Order: sequence, then structure tokens, then C-alpha cells
Amino acid sequence: HYARFEAPGGATLSIEQGAEPTVFFECADLDAEVARLQAAGLVFDQPPTDQPWGWREARLRDPAGNAVCLYQAGENRRYP
Repeated sequence: HYARFEAPGGATLSIEQGAEPTVFFECADLDAEVARLQAAGLVFDQPPTDQPWGWREARLRDPAGNAVCLYQAGENRRYP
């Protein structure tokens, strides 16, 4: 129920099919990116939170209501 696509150079895009499809975007500095987006008026459903699998995640919805997860994974980015 989860697919990760990796481009040459290592950039990844992940999609999860669970209760609702979720698109994942990696951020180099999640906390700074969330602060920047909040200052621009975006509202997050979940603030940056450390997860048991080693990722730090924040969740929000795009203007159409789709679930989006911004994450910072460090060494665990490809194989959590």
C-alpha cells in the first residue's frame, strides 16, 4: 500500500494508500519549512513529530483536501 519512486540523483516521491491516499515530500529542514509555510498561512493537521521508524513528519492538506506529508528522514530516507 506504499510506493516510493526514486529519480537519478536520489530524489524520491512516495505515495501511500491507506484510509486515504497520501503524497510524501522530503524536506532538508522540516522544521524550517513548516515555519515558512505557517508564516504564509498554511495550517497543519500535525506539527513536526518524530516517528518510531526514524522520520520526522508534518501533515497538512492541499487546497483540494488531499493529504500531504512533509518529512525529514536523514539516513532512513530510502529504507525506513
